[in-house]
Amino acid sequence: MNNFQNNERGAIAVMVAVLMVVLIGFLGLAVDFGYAYLQKTRLQHVADAEALACVISPSAAPCPNTGGDVYPAVNPYGFTISILNPGNNSLCLIQSQTGCVRAIASTTWNTFFIGILGLPTLNLSALAVAGRNGNVPSCIITTGNFSANGNNQANLNNCASSIGGTLSTTEKAGINITGQGSITVFNGGNPNQCGTCSPLPVSMNTPIPNLPSSVFPSLNLNGVALPNLPYTACTNSSCVPAIYSGGKVTLNANTVLQTGNYVFNGGFSNAGYSLTSGVGGVSIFVAGNQSLDLSGTVNLTAPSIAGCTAGSAAVISHPYVSSYNSIALNGSNVNLNLNGIVNLSADDITVSGSSANLKIIGSFISHSLRLDGNMFPQVSANPCFNLYESTGSAILVN
Repeated sequence: MNNFQNNERGAIAVMVAVLMVVLIGFLGLAVDFGYAYLQKTRLQHVADAEALACVISPSAAPCPNTGGDVYPAVNPYGFTISILNPGNNSLCLIQSQTGCVRAIASTTWNTFFIGILGLPTLNLSALAVAGRNGNVPSCIITTGNFSANGNNQANLNNCASSIGGTLSTTEKAGINITGQGSITVFNGGNPNQCGTCSPLPVSMNTPIPNLPSSVFPSLNLNGVALPNLPYTACTNSSCVPAIYSGGKVTLNANTVLQTGNYVFNGGFSNAGYSLTSGVGGVSIFVAGNQSLDLSGTVNLTAPSIAGCTAGSAAVISHPYVSSYNSIALNGSNVNLNLNGIVNLSADDITVSGSSANLKIIGSFISHSLRLDGNMFPQVSANPCFNLYESTGSAILVN
């Protein structure tokens, strides 16, 4: 019995010794690979900062064609830096980017425990590419999601598409850009859920830039104060530039709007009647928490004002306030021709039917956009009618 007990104690001691070795091994792995994860994070931050610094201040601290740590202030860990600055757009992954620079941060360190496994040192590196935004207008902007199914396409020519939420299309549906332009999914969204997109979408962690102001005007185009009218219905002679505060305004006949600013605080509907802007153009502002209904034939152009700035000419503004509305643009029921900034950020838009009857020249903004038909937005020849990416600002491309 004594021999048995002694053997049992010996076996337990051996097991404990083996388990302690295994436990210490796992602890060593956790320490070493935890530190490796920390180093990888540091490396990426430094590579990002080095690439951005090279783009932001190439003259203050000259960024060479090839070089090392030009900006030690952004490299507190003393990593090894390799910079490539070809002076052209060859490193740019997005057509709308210019002057891209690549930075690689790398380091080697002695391991703590896993040296016993034959890994006395570890090597890690991180890569970043930065560039400047090009002067490319955005034809389609959604603050939320973009979706399409079947074969339905948003076809853009020399302009960009900016998605603030999820980009999700099926089969052959998606966004197709001819010429210069990019498809960007902002707010860190997943760019890899497009059935057919060209060029390939990219992801940005930053918010969508350049949404127009939602401040409604109190003055007309000539600087004269807009009158406050109680009308809830109007037509040619009574639809004048004004602030309408009596409730939802509904047209009661085919109407040509006089040139100027229109503010409908209670909502607006053309009730299927033809709606056309005067020769000088109109800007229609509808409170975002009120309804906007468009049907029949609508031909509106924003005012073209001398000295206007890019992206300032709104033809329709229905900005988000507190809730989202649903608008169905069915080409079989709507002959829509809008020229200028179309700000429908308060609306979830569904496009269907004949796309030939849905013509937008300028920039189109919505909360969400669903394509059950095709869409062909175009860039305007007037830069005031287009929204542009933040021209010249430095951003991370990869």
